[in-house]
Amino acid sequence: MISLPVLLLLLGAHFRLTRLLTDDTITRPLRDWCQRRADWLGTLAECYWCAGLWIAAALAPLAWWHGRSPWFEVPALALTVSWLYGITASWLDQPPPPRHLYIHQDDLPPATLLEAPARRDEI
Repeated sequence: MISLPVLLLLLGAHFRLTRLLTDDTITRPLRDWCQRRADWLGTLAECYWCAGLWIAAALAPLAWWHGRSPWFEVPALALTVSWLYGITASWLDQPPPPRHLYIHQDDLPPATLLEAPARRDEI
């Protein structure tokens, strides 16, 4: 059975490797080569679901057999930290959501509810 820390490292490494293969700029030449080689291979290299399945199929046995080994833990930790950094950086780089101020009519003083806006000819 896989322990919880090994499972978390497996998940982080899986997410990072999938993103690295399917979306990062550094692997664009590899994706282009896969596309030129065979259409199905290009689809595999650009599809999150497709690539994620095969990456998980490769990582799960490694975690099962070598989960407590430094040969698994160190690269998996590095990939997990990289993935968490990417999530945090993209979250912090986004502008904050707009704040909408909603005032319910019950919260307004009674005079503001009865006053009509001034007409231009009365000013």
